[in-house]
Amino acid sequence: MFYSILFQNKEQEMLVNKTEPECFKDLNLDKIFEPIIRRKREFDLQRFFYTNLQDPSLIVYRQEIMRELEDNQLRKVLGSFSEEMYRLDKRMAEIRKALSSEESYENNYLTPWIYA
Repeated sequence: MFYSILFQNKEQEMLVNKTEPECFKDLNLDKIFEPIIRRKREFDLQRFFYTNLQDPSLIVYRQEIMRELEDNQLRKVLGSFSEEMYRLDKRMAEIRKALSSEESYENNYLTPWIYA
């Protein structure tokens, strides 16, 4: 069963490193990844850049994923799907916020009947 594009299962994802490795500064990798991490802060990407893969099966898994993404048509479809899911998630967050706000409760057309 498919778990994610980066990990074959949840156990592998639990092994991500959340602290910057020392070699990042030595190799100037912090300067390479920092703009990406800053631009997409909401996704908490640094943990994926900081994780050193040790499991050969996971390395092969990611190589196979990248091989599949070389197909331009598939990559476009996945890109469109990702963008649409991102927009949907943002919209759902706005709706949840609006529904849980005090203002929306006061403007709810059912409120007068509930307390009447």
